[in-house]
Formats: sequence, C-alpha cells, structure tokens
Amino acid sequence: MKSMMVANNRDLNLGVGYIDLQQMQKDRIYYVDQTKIIEDLLNQNVVVSLITRPRRFGKTLSMNILKHFFALDPTNPIGTPTKTKNLFKNFYISKNKKLCKEHMGKYPVISLSFSRIEGEHFNDLDELMKSIFIELYRQYSYILLDQDRLIRNYMSIDATKMQECTEDRNFSIEQVKEDFRRFTNKSTEIDDYRNALRILIEAVYFYYLKPVVLLIDEYDVPLLKGLTYGYYDQILRFMKPVIGVVKDNPYIYKSVLTGCLRIAQESFFTGANNFHHYGVDQIPFSDDIGFSKEQTLELLKYYQLEDNLDEVIDWYDGYLFGNTSMVCPWNIIQYCKDKLDDPKTKATSYWINSSENSILNTVLNNLSPSIVDVLQSLVDQQAVLVTINDHLVLNKIKNYALNPEGFTVKDSPLYSEQAFWTILYHSGYITSVQKATELNIKKDQRLVKIPNREILEIFKDQIIDRFSNNNPIHKQNAFHILELFAQEPSPEHSFRVEECLQNLLQNFISIRDGAKGEFKSHPEWYYHAFLNGLFSGIFSLPQYSDHFYASNKELGNGYADISFKIPYAINPNERIGVIIELKAVDEPRLDQNYNLILDQALEQISKKQYVEGMMNNRALYRVNIIYQYAIVFCKKNCFVKAKKINKDQLQ
Repeated sequence: MKSMMVANNRDLNLGVGYIDLQQMQKDRIYYVDQTKIIEDLLNQNVVVSLITRPRRFGKTLSMNILKHFFALDPTNPIGTPTKTKNLFKNFYISKNKKLCKEHMGKYPVISLSFSRIEGEHFNDLDELMKSIFIELYRQYSYILLDQDRLIRNYMSIDATKMQECTEDRNFSIEQVKEDFRRFTNKSTEIDDYRNALRILIEAVYFYYLKPVVLLIDEYDVPLLKGLTYGYYDQILRFMKPVIGVVKDNPYIYKSVLTGCLRIAQESFFTGANNFHHYGVDQIPFSDDIGFSKEQTLELLKYYQLEDNLDEVIDWYDGYLFGNTSMVCPWNIIQYCKDKLDDPKTKATSYWINSSENSILNTVLNNLSPSIVDVLQSLVDQQAVLVTINDHLVLNKIKNYALNPEGFTVKDSPLYSEQAFWTILYHSGYITSVQKATELNIKKDQRLVKIPNREILEIFKDQIIDRFSNNNPIHKQNAFHILELFAQEPSPEHSFRVEECLQNLLQNFISIRDGAKGEFKSHPEWYYHAFLNGLFSGIFSLPQYSDHFYASNKELGNGYADISFKIPYAINPNERIGVIIELKAVDEPRLDQNYNLILDQALEQISKKQYVEGMMNNRALYRVNIIYQYAIVFCKKNCFVKAKKINKDQLQ
C-alpha cells in the first residue's frame, strides 16, 4: 500500500507525537496513509476486534482515524458528513465510495484510552481513572439538553426488546441525570465508575437509536501496571466490568480494542462469541499499523534522507506482522527529525526512552536457567524456537520471594516460559522469522529473533543492569557471597561457595563477549569480569571505606587476579585478606581433573608470593590472616578450593 500525504506539496512538516489526524492536517504534518484499516475492519465479520501491536507503532493514531471516520456530527446526526469527507478526501479509503456512503459519519462513537494510567500504588490511579470517565461524560453532556428526544426514542422501542436491552435497569430521564451527575463529580468513589461505560453506551444508544462504535485504546496498560507494582488483583476487579461491556452488547455496532497483549483468561472476553484477536501473527491488519519498507523509503526520499536507508533498516526494521515486514513509525520520525536538525546524527535507541521498559525489567528479575540459555542465543542474533501462549493468565506471573540469605527461594513461583516469551513477543522485543502463511510448526510455537539493532542494544543494557549494583536481588547475592569469602576455609565451605557461584552463573546472561575476541584466547578473563562486576558495587559503598579491593594488582612477584581486605562491617574481629586465582576450561571433558587445576592455581599463589605481597603492603591491606581461593570455571559450573594462612606461618 502506497502512502498518501496530507498535501501534494513538498512543504509538509515532520511532526513527532501527533495522535490526531485532524490536527495533523491543520498543522500540515507529513502523514503516511493508513486508512486501509477502516476497510479491513468493516470487511471482518466481527463485532469486537482486539488488535495487539508493540508500543509506539501508531495504535493510538489508528484509533483516531476510526473515530473520525465513523463519528456522526452530534449537531446534525442525519445530515451528510461534510467535514469527514473533506478529512479523508485524499486518502485510500475515499476510493471505496460504497463503503464511505454506508458507514462514514453514521455512528455515535465512544472513545477512551488507558495510556495515561500510571502509579506505584492503586490509590495513585484513583484520580487518573476518574478523569477518564469524567471527560467522557462531559463530551456527551449535550444529551441532557435534549431530554424530549431521549424520551421519544426510548418510548419508540419495542417493549420486549427494551427489556432485554436495559437488563431490568430502571431507565428514565431522572436516572440519566443522576448518572451524568455522579460520573462528572470528582467526589464519586472510584468503584462507582466500574459500570460507567456500560451506562453511557446505553444512554448514547437511546439518544441516537443507533448502535455505538466503541474504541478502547491501550486496554491492557492498567493490568500491566498492576502486575509491575503489585496491585494486580485490585485493578483487575475494576477493569473486568469496564472491558466486559463489549461482551454480547446489543448497543454496540463495532468495538475495537488495542494493546500489547491479549489477556484472554481474565474473563474480559470469556464466552464472547463476537470477539476476535488480531495479533502480530494474523494477516488482517498486518500492514495497517506501522510503516512498510516502501513507506519508510518514501518518507526518507521526501526529506532527502534516502542515503540513510541502510542505517534505518539495520536499527529499526525487522518486525514481521502476518506476512508483512514493518518498521516502527516512532523511531523513523524521531530519526528523521534528528537527522534534519543535525546531519551528523547517528542512529540511536528511541524506543527505550519513549516509556519505561517495565515488562522486560520485571521478567528479567526472575529467570530460570533454561530461559537464560535461550536468551543468550537471541543476544547472539540467532533464531530460536519458543512457545507463545495467546491465552495469557497474567495474575499467575509472580516475582521470586527472597530468603534471608538473599537467594531466591527454590519453591517460589517462576515466570512460566510461555508467559515470558509471550510478553516479549507481543511487546516487540522479539519477532517471528516466518510469515503467517509459512508457519508449519505447532500452532503455539514460533521461530523468533531480536528484530533489529535497537532492540539488541536494549536487551544488552537491560541485562547488564540486572546485574548492576542497582538491582536489589543481585546486590543481596553479592553481599552473601562476600560474607562467604570472609568465612574460614574448609572442604564444606568450598562446596557452599561453589553452589552460590553456580546459582548466579545459571541466571547470568553473558552476552557472550567471552566467546569472541581476546576473551576466546583467555576465557578466564570473562569470569574475572563477572566477579569484578559482582563485587564492585558492594566495595564502592561508604560503609566499606576501610576496605581495599584490587583487580590484577601487583603483589609479590606477579599480579593477583583479585585481592581484597574483608571490610570491618562484615568481620570486626579479624583483619582478613582474600586472594583469588581464577582458571577457566573451555569445554567439559570426562577425563578433566579439576582438582589438579585447583592445586595448580593455589601453587601459583604460593610461587608468585601473592600472600607475602599482601602481608607486607600494610599501607593498603593491614591484614594478619589471608584466605587463598582457587576457582576453576567451566561454562556455568565452577569448582573451588581454599586454604588459610596466618601471618605467623610466613615468619
């Protein structure tokens, strides 16, 4: 589908953040024609359509297009929709004259969005939720100014049908007045708004005697916020009757919902036979939301930026919707704007700054070892086979609980792998490799990849941050391991250190720097960096000002891999130093003698006189006891041997 612009002149502005088609025309903003969504919607024999796409793909603007096309003029509901015709006259949809004649400007439209919902506590949402419905009711306040029409229309409906429609509710002018008074009053309790949408649809229907077109944008945002911040059950109780209004509602002609995820088993759509989900795997609407490569190239040519096409494709292309390769509009527009402001601008990640990546943060906090390994392959830009569950039960996704030692409790509920991949898939972090018509694997399985360089960079940043000092789980693990290194060595103690390190290795995503370059020649460097990252945040804290931590510090006749003094805050009774010598084995072998390698590492500490170097450097270490640790790493396993040396033993 070729794009059509709001004018034929080459003086159109490049607009960022526009979500209203009418305003775009007024401000002469470049617009990629996506009005085909209207035709596709009407060609589907479906009353309730849920269209899910990743964020920042233009779902809100698409809903605005539907609103402008269907909405009748409240001041002239039976007249010709002149304003609407003028709005769409240069666009694709205007060519379908029969469809426009039958549907353009013919329905009352109720449109609401939950995109603004935000807050760490359910009470934070109170005013935001109220404002959505208060604004909605104020838009239709003109109904109360024409009460005679409302009564006349109500009385003209067949009594049997009327009883079925009103669901035994006492519909009257006084009741309508009371509803409008309640739902435009900020002092009304938030729970009262649970049925506000159903009541408004009913009132609008009786006023026009025409079925309503209902548009709900970002329907899943409140539930995702509730999941992230821990008030999921409360927000679910509120949202069920709000979204549930679409089920078998005789007042609705068409209802369109948009979001990132299909949350099907929350009883929103249970039993609804008039509902269909159009996800990223579906062919209908596949080229209606987002930019195709052709549309992207046309935009670049318009602003004489076509020489940057390869950079744009590398950074922002790669999404597959149905059978169509699509590009994120938000990124392209931002990129073009920055490029026009400064031609030297390079591609960067706009998506990560558009709103918080709370979904990825939440799921990354609790990964099973099997998920970690698959994620590693994705980061290596390989395609992997995963299971997608389009009937996601969101409230079964739980965070780990932490035990007093800081490690995740073994019987705590994990993210299910299906939930994990489903969230990443529909949120745009991964995309299908195969077109919808090429899928010949199990229905719930997809061969997926990271779509482009931008998302790859986000993955890496988020994964690294997961193991930074800012991550509370990682910090607690680091504290715990540091405390273990402060305990007197023994075979049992060495085994405990092994277990703790392996626990982290199983849940640590390497981004496989250790598989290439200099790391490949020196695999122990990778594990060295791993331990440095583990300890660096802890030793930078002010309460450990009496410590000394070093990596590759010159001691004795060599350079110790890691050396540090145990902080007074951990052990106030002893002045203990720790020296760690690391070794790594590329591949496990049945005949591998790890004990021999451990002994060789301890021998190196002795031969290079690291202990003497630490003992003699009293300006930095001031220690009387040294614990020597030899650690051998092999993939995600490790082996530990340690021994203690007192100052007296060196004299």
